[in-house]
Amino acid sequence: MTDTSSPSESGTPTFRDEWEAMTAEQRRSYADPVKKCIEKGCIEPAGTPWGPYFCADHDDQRINRISKSLAAIARELA
Repeated sequence: MTDTSSPSESGTPTFRDEWEAMTAEQRRSYADPVKKCIEKGCIEPAGTPWGPYFCADHDDQRINRISKSLAAIARELA
């Protein structure tokens, strides 16, 4: 399985870092051309390393929302 976490303490880039550095065209290569993104009004093909339901742009937005929510929870627990 591919590591999708943050960079390690050694500074080694993760797949997520590589993903964020990819062009839109490179990201689309992961998508299934038969499946469409489930985001209302979106017609882009769906599929990323993080899930089969969203296009790359909408999956990035989703992951960023989740990350912000988790960071807020972590701050509250600290």
